[in-house]
Amino acid sequence: MKKLLFIFLIVAAGLSSCTKEGPAGKDGKDGADGRDGNANVQSSEVTVYQNNWVMSNNIYFARFTNSTLTQELVNNGTVLAYYKASNNTFIPLPIPQRGISYAFEVGAITFYTTDQSFTQNTNIFKVVLIGGAPASSVNVNDYNDVADYYGLDDN
Repeated sequence: MKKLLFIFLIVAAGLSSCTKEGPAGKDGKDGADGRDGNANVQSSEVTVYQNNWVMSNNIYFARFTNSTLTQELVNNGTVLAYYKASNNTFIPLPIPQRGISYAFEVGAITFYTTDQSFTQNTNIFKVVLIGGAPASSVNVNDYNDVADYYGLDDN
């Protein structure tokens, strides 16, 4: 018991003597800058399954809600859409040879096709929303260029 009390007193004395702070140390080196982001640009993938297509007047369409398509974006922004081909490249819409196009409105984006065989497969589209006009140095017909310029990590 005396040994335990002795250890306790040594520990207590050591802790109580550590109350005085020394001078501040030197500042460390700055870290590397992070990659610039762009809060005004968003991208997402939309998967269109066979049962999503609806036919009206020989045109197939698939409509999807998108809460980020605001009135401000519709009026003053840019909405780009790309079709993800089987080789994982993105082809800008519209694709006239296949009758594939898109349209957007507040709260929704709709994909269209006149090619019935296109509706028989699962199709993936990439949608990019830009708050404003795209930079003049960006080739909007090249998804990889858009993704690189705006820092989209999902390409």
